[in-house]
Amino acid sequence: MGYQQGMLIKDGMGGMIAAADAFQIFGLDEQKLAQFRKATKQLDKFIPEECSEQMRGLADALEISYDEILLWNTLADVMMTQHCTNFLAFGDATADGKVIHGANLEFGSDIVTNRMMTNNGKMVWLVVYEPDVGHKFAMVTPVPMMVWGSFGVNDVGLTASLTQLPAKDDTLDGMPTFMLLRKVIQYADTVPSALKIVQETPRVWGASMMFADGKTNQGEVIECSATQYAVREPVDGKLVATNRMADKQLYEAMEKGTLSDDFEKARCLFLIFCCGH
Repeated sequence: MGYQQGMLIKDGMGGMIAAADAFQIFGLDEQKLAQFRKATKQLDKFIPEECSEQMRGLADALEISYDEILLWNTLADVMMTQHCTNFLAFGDATADGKVIHGANLEFGSDIVTNRMMTNNGKMVWLVVYEPDVGHKFAMVTPVPMMVWGSFGVNDVGLTASLTQLPAKDDTLDGMPTFMLLRKVIQYADTVPSALKIVQETPRVWGASMMFADGKTNQGEVIECSATQYAVREPVDGKLVATNRMADKQLYEAMEKGTLSDDFEKARCLFLIFCCGH
């Protein structure tokens, strides 16, 4: 699958193939790049073999090193950024009672970074996977050198999306966050089975994963750090997940104090904006 993916994207990649391109976009120096490369080596130990094999195929097709593909696929974890939002509505909250599951995609705090990273959206792909094991699934990937996506749906109607969260117990001894989301979308049949995969898999740091089942019109959010988690239920058929922990107990234990007061104020404004619309 990786080699096929590489051949499909090769002509449209332009110059944005080397991992250093991402660091130029984010304004990071060579010293930071070296530190991140070292971190990716640690994360590589926890990547499922099927994903590693796919990344090797990608590297072969694009004629670049595995290390370059590895860094692209673990960049979100080694940079430890907090971006994206998700929402869910069903039952009385929608016109026909069916599930509406939405998500946005962010890379940075400013629109310039987001546009550069996705080449004004041209780099964003909807990729359909048909693996030998697990479910067939489709995921939206922000950069086509990645073997994971930010959100997706599988062939039994389970949807999944992710937003990253700050957490005090971050580690490099776990599965990269977005590959964990892919594991869910490839192997889970229901919302409970999706939650179980997240709970039982070694995690790297903070994430909020939203799952919905189109067959049963159900959905839940699991907010987690590397060592703790909390599950949130919908209220009146609605559920929202931002890039901050909403579970009060988990927030107090894992997030409070990790970011500035200015960020807290921005979060409050965002929630007001969401509620107002």
